[in-house]
Amino acid sequence: MSAKVKEPLPPSMSASRTLEGCWELKTHDKPQTITINGFPDYAYRFIPIILNAELMGEREVVRHLCHNRACVNPDHLVIGSYKQNTQDEAERLYSGRDSKGKGQKV
Repeated sequence: MSAKVKEPLPPSMSASRTLEGCWELKTHDKPQTITINGFPDYAYRFIPIILNAELMGEREVVRHLCHNRACVNPDHLVIGSYKQNTQDEAERLYSGRDSKGKGQKV
């Protein structure tokens, strides 16, 4: 299965931590799912677990630095807390990005 490569976001407060474009599987509203040992999960959750060789704790989530749930680019995915993820969301809203992490609402 191949990912659809998207151009990077224009420079802004929201996109300042990402340098390369997103690798999208499916859409923001319906990200790609995979099944491992009979348990379905989002593909973006699998990527940092494998690359970092560590399991996520119960209170940890995968944060998308690009604010795009369809993205599986390892450079855009980090394991963090719910609090950090909420702060990411506040940053996205503050910078004027829409719910998909793209475009400006000016």
